[in-house]
Amino acid sequence: DAERAAELAAGLADERLTTSADLHLGRALSRLGEHERAIERLGKAVAEAGDVTLRGQALSSCAQAEKRAGLLAEAIAHQLAGLRIDRELGDDDRVVVALDKLADLSLRAGDVEAAERHVWEAIDLAISREFVAREGALRLTLGRVLRARGDIDGAREQLALSVRIYERVHPKLVGEVRAELAELQ
Repeated sequence: DAERAAELAAGLADERLTTSADLHLGRALSRLGEHERAIERLGKAVAEAGDVTLRGQALSSCAQAEKRAGLLAEAIAHQLAGLRIDRELGDDDRVVVALDKLADLSLRAGDVEAAERHVWEAIDLAISREFVAREGALRLTLGRVLRARGDIDGAREQLALSVRIYERVHPKLVGEVRAELAELQ
């Protein structure tokens, strides 16, 4: 269905609609494990996006597809480019999300220091903007970073904070975080 929508959008010669269709198709292909086709379609969306907001979304989606494909260096580069756009637009919520994704990518790539830097920057911004729900996810990421660094006590502390936040804002995720916390006991 997404592929047909992309074809129809291209036929209408509407750049924004075509980019949106490519973006949705690329995301769908990535979730289905069609990484090469997803990255190709999302790269097309990045290249053809006349709208800066759509370009930022396409860059972030491309980074996620590359992460799923194990192309971490490319994913980090695209996520950084998307972060620059989010900062230019002044979209603090998207900046926090992008920094969290960068922290995750950096951790997967083995760059624990960069991961910690990104997640702390995201936490500081989330706290200053009172993005409580985002802070729960960020504390979870920080717990994983600290665990990778060997700081088990710090990891426990951050995961416990994440549990307390999630109890208020995302009760369905509490079990997942508690399970991760139990692994550290």
